[in-house]
Amino acid sequence: MRSFTESTGIVNHGARPRSDARAPLLLYDDRCSICRRFVSILIGADRRGTLQIAPLNGPIGDAIRRTRPALEPRDSAIWIGIDGTVSTHSDAMLDAIEYLGGALTPLGKVLRSLVPRPLRDRAYTAFANNRNLFRQFGMDELDERAQSRTVPDIG
Repeated sequence: MRSFTESTGIVNHGARPRSDARAPLLLYDDRCSICRRFVSILIGADRRGTLQIAPLNGPIGDAIRRTRPALEPRDSAIWIGIDGTVSTHSDAMLDAIEYLGGALTPLGKVLRSLVPRPLRDRAYTAFANNRNLFRQFGMDELDERAQSRTVPDIG
């Protein structure tokens, strides 16, 4: 059974209480079809099977923003790593990609090193503000595999 620890933003799997039971968490805009597609791709590529997801504008997202007021604007994906580090915007996407390992890790590292964060974040925001133009590439709903990684609501 998974549970969300509000104070740290870490997801624990009750069956394994050791530190290796923690999992990274990606908060995403579940109203966005492109975001659902990206999350589904990430889950499909997660060979460890540990990546957890939750809606950005749901009870878990609200709880995390209460503990971290700097995250209050609800306009960005939020990545919370295993160690509790938090990233938003383009860094959240790159952290998620790099967590997966494999062939995409070098791409994430190259983008991070060659493209300054302000420029990456402007591109992220521009895409987010115009995502309806790309909705034909999105998903109406998360697939079953991605739904199984959604952290249950707290409370």
